[in-house]
Amino acid sequence: MKNERLKLNPIDIVIYTIFIGLTLIDFIFSINQDKDIFVCITFIIIGISSIIFFITDRGGVTVDKIIYIFMYLFCYYAPYHQYLDNYIIHPNSPFSESEFLFANIIILIFLFLYTFSKRLILKKVQVKKIKYDERISINELSLSILTIISIVCLIILYKSKLLFSTNENIENSDGIYITMVRMARFFPVASLLIYIFANKEKLVNARKINKKIFIVVIALINLIIYFPLNGTVSRYLLFGTYIMIFFALSNKLKYKSLILVVASIGFYVIFPAFNFFKNHTIFELSEFRLGGFSTNYIDYDAYQVLMLSVRYAKSHGVLYGANILSGILCIVPRSIFTKKLYPSGQIVAEYFNFKFLNISCPLFAEFYIAGGVIAIIFGTILFSLINKIIENKMMNNNILFKGIYTITLGMMFIFMRGAFLPTMSMYLCLIIVYIVVYYICTPFKKKEVIKE
Repeated sequence: MKNERLKLNPIDIVIYTIFIGLTLIDFIFSINQDKDIFVCITFIIIGISSIIFFITDRGGVTVDKIIYIFMYLFCYYAPYHQYLDNYIIHPNSPFSESEFLFANIIILIFLFLYTFSKRLILKKVQVKKIKYDERISINELSLSILTIISIVCLIILYKSKLLFSTNENIENSDGIYITMVRMARFFPVASLLIYIFANKEKLVNARKINKKIFIVVIALINLIIYFPLNGTVSRYLLFGTYIMIFFALSNKLKYKSLILVVASIGFYVIFPAFNFFKNHTIFELSEFRLGGFSTNYIDYDAYQVLMLSVRYAKSHGVLYGANILSGILCIVPRSIFTKKLYPSGQIVAEYFNFKFLNISCPLFAEFYIAGGVIAIIFGTILFSLINKIIENKMMNNNILFKGIYTITLGMMFIFMRGAFLPTMSMYLCLIIVYIVVYYICTPFKKKEVIKE
């Protein structure tokens, strides 16, 4: 992102002060709860460090800001209150104080190593700017093609009964069918992103009426597919999709602290309430109730899965990177890649005989299962390097790389929560669809502007 000078306006200062103040108050109230002081202190360090790193991150909505929001909500607030409440999400023996402390150390290693490697060690890593002789130009024909394909995708989803069902867990399935579903769901979003980016650079060569028709139709299709109350799309994917669209429209925020406020309200209030739509349809809306501030349910299991992953690695042994390799080669069929593993969350759940296998596995837990603390160190540095490269390429102002960065931004929360294999599969599907949409538009070079 652009290295702008860090500026904080009064509203941002007030909001950040409130968040840090509430974090410190959390610690004060926990002193009298007969809890291990070192565990409490490390939790508070995670919370305050996440806020400070969020504040010092330049730019508007960035990949790093999404990571720091995840660290604050899922590695400090939710697990800290679960710890204070002695709440165990998955059926297992209670966690010891030493397990909480070790998990916090792992998180702190990831948090500080990612931040400092990206900001200091990788500060001078720049990607050579490339001159592109071909730039897309969206004309009326390409608008028509994108509109028709998007309508076909909507029809396919409707015929497959994936618009108004409650089968959210289909996102974590495997195989060709779910790959096609993901592509059908994302094609209208990719079309909208391409249009927004091209329109900003005045590369849309069509009459105003046709532009308006395209925007209205594509916006309606996306609203239907990604309507929050349908219950068919993972709430994390919904969150990511809206982040993508917001970033494409405008990444300049006057009050950057509002990202943290909106995310907190969303995950503390709206997400618990939207559990309703896992088992109900939109037609049962009269029974809907807003959620509270409790994080004692399965959506906030990432931290406890980290502790389970440490247990798994200690008793079973590490996977020597097989889980990461399986994620990278996610598009290779199991019939070819016979040693391809299942998602790490599922592996851990099966090992501990859980009835429910579709659990998360945060990125740092994936690294630990892959090769212990050493894998966390090397994996975190590599992760920061990849994000830096994608970020720098986006600065080339090329629409293809802008789209890839936007998708990375929207998927980052899901990446951080895991598991890696299904997330990587979903991520590659979205990238492939975006590239297809991009190359649908590339043959149409801008030769003349249509006069109104």
